[in-house]
Amino acid sequence: MKKFYLLIILIITIKSNSQSVQKHTYLDNYNNKLTSEKFNELRTKNVTIQKTHKKDISIQKILYKQKVVELDSIQLNQIQQLLEKMTNNSFSETKNTMIHIFESNNEIYSESIENKRYWRWIKTNRKRIQAFLIGSRDSNIVTNSKKNTYVDGLDILKKIFFTDSRFKINHIYLEPNGTVKVFYGYDDILKILDYSV
Repeated sequence: MKKFYLLIILIITIKSNSQSVQKHTYLDNYNNKLTSEKFNELRTKNVTIQKTHKKDISIQKILYKQKVVELDSIQLNQIQQLLEKMTNNSFSETKNTMIHIFESNNEIYSESIENKRYWRWIKTNRKRIQAFLIGSRDSNIVTNSKKNTYVDGLDILKKIFFTDSRFKINHIYLEPNGTVKVFYGYDDILKILDYSV
């Protein structure tokens, strides 16, 4: 009987020890596997680490906070037409464009509307830059052209630029030549403006 109890204790100990060992998987922004060395090398303040756990696997994924995309002339024309339609012709193709996309009507959105330094700078430089606050379809944000606030009813910008974003606010800086700077998750629109221009 004593051997039976010892055998059960041994089995439980082995099983609990084997369950506590977790395998680590490291992924880049495009779900490519990385070594732990490469993963640690890519960790900078321009990335966010998304951690998930599945059974015995710990997955850590790098999400970049900014990237640069080059649009060809057809893509640029389509984005410009979309913005023209979305902003009721307030959009100008010849200016640099700052777009802030919000997932919800929250405190960050309210602070963005009231950010006097940001809007003063935009107004002072209106010959070369324009800015829009755009709410996603389910954001409960209401269009108000006086405050440069619009709604992307089909979430097209989100689908094009932010399919892998888990942030509540994202940003696009669009240049007339088709260069797009995409920023993920920064709450301060003034900081994004500084990074962009």
